[in-house]
Amino acid sequence: MKKQFVLSLEKLEDRTVPTTGNFSGAAWEPVAGDWNGDHRDSIGVFDPSTATWFLKNTNTAGAADIPAFRYGAPGWIPVVGDWDGDGKDAIGVVDPDTGTWYLKNTPGPGGPDVSPFRYGAANWRPVAGNWDGQGGDGIGMFDPTTGTWFLRNGDGPGSPDVAPFAFGGKAWRPVAGDWNHDGRDSVGVVDPSSGTWFLRNLNSSGAPDQANPFAFGGAGWFYFHGDFDGQGDGVATFDPSTANMFLHHRTGPGRPDVGPFAFGGRGTPGFEDFNGDGIGDDDLNDDRRIDANDDRNHDGRVDDRDREAQAGDDRGGAVQPGDDRGGATGAVQPGDDRGGNSGRG
Repeated sequence: MKKQFVLSLEKLEDRTVPTTGNFSGAAWEPVAGDWNGDHRDSIGVFDPSTATWFLKNTNTAGAADIPAFRYGAPGWIPVVGDWDGDGKDAIGVVDPDTGTWYLKNTPGPGGPDVSPFRYGAANWRPVAGNWDGQGGDGIGMFDPTTGTWFLRNGDGPGSPDVAPFAFGGKAWRPVAGDWNHDGRDSVGVVDPSSGTWFLRNLNSSGAPDQANPFAFGGAGWFYFHGDFDGQGDGVATFDPSTANMFLHHRTGPGRPDVGPFAFGGRGTPGFEDFNGDGIGDDDLNDDRRIDANDDRNHDGRVDDRDREAQAGDDRGGAVQPGDDRGGATGAVQPGDDRGGNSGRG
């Protein structure tokens, strides 16, 4: 049985087009981890159109230090953690359609080192962290429809080791890190409409207690964390429109300590959800990702359903006179878009 599964996964790694559609144009997703055991986290990116990983041992622009490799399938979600407790971070992917995890103990290609397992529900967001302070990372899931966390101390199926709790708003982005340097990771969330971070030092419901809520990064960016200077976890953001990284050594507002610098590819983020319904606003096929399946007129742009006039409301490749729905002013304006009113859903 195990050999059969590995062969199936290798086939996924060699595939450039997923059976459910083409993810060309989707934003690359940032990750950070201690790939070489030097006690400092460095950046990486995951290309969801090909399931290719690009990892660096320094926080700078330039070519990947680890040769690029494929692991997972297009459209899957990357996750990073120290699954075997050896002091080095490794990789994993989660199939968002089934909540199935595929974890490796090294940052490279090949079959999973941990038998694949299901944890969480479809379209929940995976996280990882050392929740109990015992060494090695466990897994977690964040339900974006309710803001509820489900944390396990190990890497496998089963019930949560921490009683499920709510922290964060509907469709906010989960983050997890050792914010107060006590040797245990705890939860955080970012409001994607404003780039505001809310961090907590306990894995429970309650008010944020690691600094006051603060803004770092732009609306609709990717948000992640890392120990970039070897002195404890800080916060980081990735602008999908420019592929620029912004790294902060601490938890709080201010200018980045490292960056901006470009690493990875540009694209459209898959979880732009300004109306808080848990579905990407431009996600026409309701798979909670913005990708080529949402481009109905095949002009290379996702079409618009978020009731906001913008590039993507066009009918021929660029917003221009004649594309507006109202027809009176000769220009796209609020009210001309498909949703029928102005503003974000």
